[in-house]
Amino acid sequence: INIKALVQALFPGGTITGCPKIRCMQIIAELEQMPRQAYTGSLGYISSNDKMDFNILIRTITQQDNTLTLRAGAGIVFDSVAERELEETKHKAEGVLKIFDQSTKAET
Repeated sequence: INIKALVQALFPGGTITGCPKIRCMQIIAELEQMPRQAYTGSLGYISSNDKMDFNILIRTITQQDNTLTLRAGAGIVFDSVAERELEETKHKAEGVLKIFDQSTKAET
């Protein structure tokens, strides 16, 4: 197996998709309004001595033309409370948005 196939099989991780992974990914694609792109994918490296380290992108900002898109989410499990998960998601997004608030203040 090559590294590209390995990474594609591993990501998005089961902690993101749920189980069974393939069917959960199909349901996510049906429910969400746009493809996830990098969100919940992975970022990492493979060194020249075949060491590698990857993470899961649980908060992302992507840019297309003049539009920035911020994505954040929460893990849903059997006993999740929807309101709490929504608050957690907002909290994660607010943490990222503070970067823009700080940079705007620094420019003025």
